[in-house]
Parts: sequence; C-alpha cells; structure tokens
Amino acid sequence: MFQKKDAEHLVAMQKMQILAKDPNGMKKWYEEKKQAFDSLLED
Repeated sequence: MFQKKDAEHLVAMQKMQILAKDPNGMKKWYEEKKQAFDSLLED
C-alpha cells in the first residue's frame, strides 16, 4: 500500500506516527481499539 501511494493508508500512517511520539496518545488509541474489539465479542 505504501509503495502504491494509497492515500488512505498514507493518512493512517501519518496519524500513527504522530501517536507513536506520545506514549499517552498511543495508550489512549490502544485502549479505545481494545474496548471496541472487546464489545464485538459480547454481541
């Protein structure tokens, strides 16, 4: 995707790079994704 310059992938990659610079931001992102995933298991 990166080599093909997929626009959506590049935007997501930039967001993750910004989050990775801040441990609290990355932790918050992870917890939100984990909570969303865990809620799928309950359905």
